Amino acid sequence: MSAEENEFEQATEGFVTVVAGGQLFGLRLDRVRDVFVPRGLSQVPLAPPEVAGLLNLPRRPAPA
Repeated sequence: MSAEENEFEQATEGFVTVVAGGQLFGLRLDRVRDVFVPRGLSQVPLAPPEVAGLLNLPRRPAPA
């Protein structure tokens, strides 16, 4: 990759922003797999307090 191509790639790097726990976070797009609006959580019996529950994603359950 030439230096010019490398500069272009760095300049076009994208981010997605999310708010979680009242804080704003920026995540690199190449690290993001899915973007969705959660529709509800299923509680997990005996889960520690930091686990809010499970999200029902189209392909797999995910801890939240």
